[in-house]
Amino acid sequence: MNYGFDHKINRLLQLILIGISLVVFMAQPVFGQSASRVEEEIEFTDKVIIRATQLVGESGSAQAVQYLDKAIHLQSIAKENMQGNTESKSAMRYTMQARSHAEKAIAIVRSGGENQELVQRELERTQEILSRAQEYFDLAQLDRTLAIYEQALSAQNKAEELFNQNRQKMALTSTLKAREILESGLESARLSRQAEKELERAGMLIDRATEMLREMNLNETPGEFKNAVKYYEEALDLYEKGQFQKSFENTLKSREMILNTIERAEQDAQEKNFPKVISQLEEKYSSAKDKIRSSGNSQAEKILERAANEIRQAGESYQKGNVKQGMFHLRRANKFIGQATEIVSP
Repeated sequence: MNYGFDHKINRLLQLILIGISLVVFMAQPVFGQSASRVEEEIEFTDKVIIRATQLVGESGSAQAVQYLDKAIHLQSIAKENMQGNTESKSAMRYTMQARSHAEKAIAIVRSGGENQELVQRELERTQEILSRAQEYFDLAQLDRTLAIYEQALSAQNKAEELFNQNRQKMALTSTLKAREILESGLESARLSRQAEKELERAGMLIDRATEMLREMNLNETPGEFKNAVKYYEEALDLYEKGQFQKSFENTLKSREMILNTIERAEQDAQEKNFPKVISQLEEKYSSAKDKIRSSGNSQAEKILERAANEIRQAGESYQKGNVKQGMFHLRRANKFIGQATEIVSP
């Protein structure tokens, strides 16, 4: 609060107190008589005005001073109308109006105190959030997110300055703005870490897929894999520019394309090698069959029968063009052959 405003408030309060003293003094003859209903109401309004004067003086609220000034004025009219007991109805009306204005002044002061407590709580809450967020921003180690944190801190410092200047509304706006900036920064930091992890996964997947494709001796790298690498490189560039959400989305597209490429390449390789694989497994089955038959172990024979059934289903799936299902049956057949052989092994 500046000096000019303080001086104005103090001067007005002095005038108010003088006014109260005068009207009370002028009313002494009346109050010396038996008290009427109007006189009692006027006396009660005086008490309300005195209480309002004390509170307004402590708060320094310009709006409260205006209401109190109006209350003093109306109360003086009420007492003037009581002279000679000729205008008691008017006096009653004016004193009730005066009391209403004094009560409004009190309400404004009390509301200001409540607002001050509210703003102080919000300032403290923002400060707690800032303290917890600092470590998270430090871990992010990104210039952009650190700059956002500094913006939030600056807004909070401004809010505290406004609060100390008793500018509660502006202080509240500033501290909430600090929180809004902070939330934006936290979301940016979260997205940056998420995008970084996905980029690492995609990079490892590209390396693995490259090696797999090389081992398959393909005549040409699949076009979908080339597009996947392109999306990955764009994701890296977006990440460096701080566009973490777009980087994350591009990385997911890249990973999806890579997995599709691997799946198709594996399927092509399985289809190409299926006849050789099933032939090798049939030879393994025949060898195990002779060994198990000579042992006479019924449990091993039952398990081997399951292997034979899986080999048969694998052949049927292959004939129908379902190589993936055929490979599934071959893996099960290989497992059963191994279990049966282990039972009869010494």
